[in-house]
Amino acid sequence: MFDEAVNLIKQRIESALIGVQVFVTMGRIKTINVFISGEVNKPGMYSLSALTTVTQSLYQAGGITNIGSLRKIQVIRNGKVINQFDAYYLLVYGNSKNDIRLRSGDGWFQGMRLSDILRDVNEDLNAEDVYFDFSYIERFNPNTFLWEIIPFKLLDLIANNSIKSNLLIYENDIVQILFNDSRRMLQINSAVKKLKNQSSNSQLAKFVTISGAIKFPGEYPIFENGFLLDIFAAAGGFKDDALLGSIEISRSDLIEDGVVVPRVFEISALDDLNEARTLKLQ
Repeated sequence: MFDEAVNLIKQRIESALIGVQVFVTMGRIKTINVFISGEVNKPGMYSLSALTTVTQSLYQAGGITNIGSLRKIQVIRNGKVINQFDAYYLLVYGNSKNDIRLRSGDGWFQGMRLSDILRDVNEDLNAEDVYFDFSYIERFNPNTFLWEIIPFKLLDLIANNSIKSNLLIYENDIVQILFNDSRRMLQINSAVKKLKNQSSNSQLAKFVTISGAIKFPGEYPIFENGFLLDIFAAAGGFKDDALLGSIEISRSDLIEDGVVVPRVFEISALDDLNEARTLKLQ
């Protein structure tokens, strides 16, 4: 196909401009960063070809979920809706008029907050599947070249429009709204894997493991300014038979030359969870 295009271009130009010799090469197509949110199977920031259209970006994001609307797909640029695409017109009538090409920074804009993504709870979320007590953002810090995990409480954002929970969104952020079932561990594993990959001899991987009478045991990231209570919330809370008066913490302390020293101690999650509120994770 490329050779055919080269020959056609050369013939057209050389026939129109006598004495001109044409050389055609193909440069690398630049990429753009696009944030895809809402009812797609894999929301997040994507690095796409500069020729990508709305439908092609949806394909990259795993397609629309079963509860997603095909009729109201918006392209937001510089904080304004510049295009609304109705996939039915394409599927039924073959009309691709509004299947526009995307630009770098589209579904993101300077000053964006969580409330700009989650504008309508009934439309944006499937309440039966969502865990409202704990969510987080995976953020790559360009200054440290490290991933950070920033928690927020979805319930506070929705019910109270809490400023504390209505976090700023930065370019390339990945917002994780946790499922209320076993699918949450796939989401959690994504964050844990990022943290493990950036560990070194001078810095242990920033994750913890929780087991026992908890609803979703497993490995969890250490959240920014995270306390033990955050891990309880992320893991779905305690089971009914949990003995909250005796929770064992096994910890590895890193000392000089990469030497790790283990120790074990107990805390209580009774007394209004006071100890769990103040114990910093490491």
